[in-house]
Amino acid sequence: MPDWNPAELIGLVPRELSCSLYKTLITNEVWANARTDMDYSEPSKKKLMEVFAGHPFVDVGTSFSSFIPKTLKRTIAAKLVQFWLQKLEDNPNFHDKIEFDIAITCFSFDLPRKIKQLPREMFSSAECNQILESYRQHLCAIYDEQHAGSVQNSINKIDEIDVALSHLKSEKIDNLKSLVELCTALGTRPFATLARHAFIGTSIIRSLQAEAVLTKDRANEFLDQFKQY
Repeated sequence: MPDWNPAELIGLVPRELSCSLYKTLITNEVWANARTDMDYSEPSKKKLMEVFAGHPFVDVGTSFSSFIPKTLKRTIAAKLVQFWLQKLEDNPNFHDKIEFDIAITCFSFDLPRKIKQLPREMFSSAECNQILESYRQHLCAIYDEQHAGSVQNSINKIDEIDVALSHLKSEKIDNLKSLVELCTALGTRPFATLARHAFIGTSIIRSLQAEAVLTKDRANEFLDQFKQY
C-alpha cells in the first residue's frame, strides 16, 4: 500500500476536518521528520498527501525518496526513485505491495539478491555495492538505543505524554494549538518511527523466509505472537 495510505486511515472521501487533522498530525511534515530522525534522506518535499475532488492521494515519488538512507549519493538515490516509479507504473497490481515488492526500504537478508536484479544499464556494480552498504550501515545505526530514531527513544517520548499534558493543564495553557503540538512531538512523530521499525522487522522476517532460513509456518508463528498486543 502507499505510504500512510489515507484511504485506510481517513477513508476514500473524508470530511474536511479529517483531512485537516491528518495533514497536521502526519502528512504535512511529521512523517518526513520521523524519517530524518531515522537517518533516511530528507524527502524531496515534506507534503505527502494531496486532495483532488475530495479524494486524498499519496505522492508516491515523495514517499519513495524517503526510503533511502541519507548516506547514499543523491545521484544513485534519484535513479532508485526513478526505477521504483517505473516499476510501479509497469506493475500497477503492486500498488498494495510497495513496501515489499517495489521499493527497498531497509536492509534485509535477501537484499543482495534484490540488488542483483537492478538493471545494469542503470546501476553499475560499484553503485550496487554502495546501495547494499548504505542500507546495512543504516540498519546498524538505528538499532543503537541512543539513536534519535531508535525504538527505545520513540517509546521514551510517548511515555512523556501524560507528564507533558499535566504540565499544560497546570499552566492553564491547554489550548488547541498546544495540544496539537504536544500530540505531534510526543505522539504521532514517535509513532511514525515505531511504525517504520515494524515494517523493517517484518521485512527482515520475510527475508529469512525468502532465504530458506525460516519456513513459512515458522515465520507466521513468530509474527502471530505480536497480534495479541
